[in-house]
Amino acid sequence: MAEKTPCMTPDAIYHSHITPTHLEVKVDFPFKLDLSERDAELLDILIHNQLEIALASFWRDNKRKKS
Repeated sequence: MAEKTPCMTPDAIYHSHITPTHLEVKVDFPFKLDLSERDAELLDILIHNQLEIALASFWRDNKRKKS
């Protein structure tokens, strides 16, 4: 079960849209995010990893394994 945690990104506005076939996530920053190419690549990997962790328990193959 997920638990609420303290906010680590104050003033960021999160938008998510979930349907049976896709997930869209958008975050509005309270400032301009100035990233180097290397930082952008790292952020992309971190976002992928965190979304994968969040989605794993809902993934079809994982649900079959738990049954």
